Amino acid sequence: MTVDVAWDAEVETYLGALGRGDRTSALGQVRGLRTEGHDVLTLINHLLAPAQLRVGELWVSDTWSVAQEHAATAISEAVLTTLAVERELSSRPGPDAPSVVVSCVEQEWHALPALMVRPLLRLAELVR
Repeated sequence: MTVDVAWDAEVETYLGALGRGDRTSALGQVRGLRTEGHDVLTLINHLLAPAQLRVGELWVSDTWSVAQEHAATAISEAVLTTLAVERELSSRPGPDAPSVVVSCVEQEWHALPALMVRPLLRLAELVR
């Protein structure tokens, strides 16, 4: 059972961890939300993607440096990778599940959106 969450406050807390370069706190927050019953899809849609949007806005406004943006994105990538590994350890798709390759368009170097797609497909049990 999930509880109601004030997602704006969660995004600000997560963004604070990103801004400090605090991977442990960011992952701890996400794991806490998972323990409360929130699935990966909810976390991507209500926490990770909105936080990364804010990271981009902070970079565009020159509030954050390129280095801060890259560090924040690396933390979110690590969080997503950890969620994927934890899911793989708890349940594996069947041997007949198709595989899919997800990549970025040419000259796009930001891998985070592609990393967000894989768990969404896995949740739908569409791919290995």
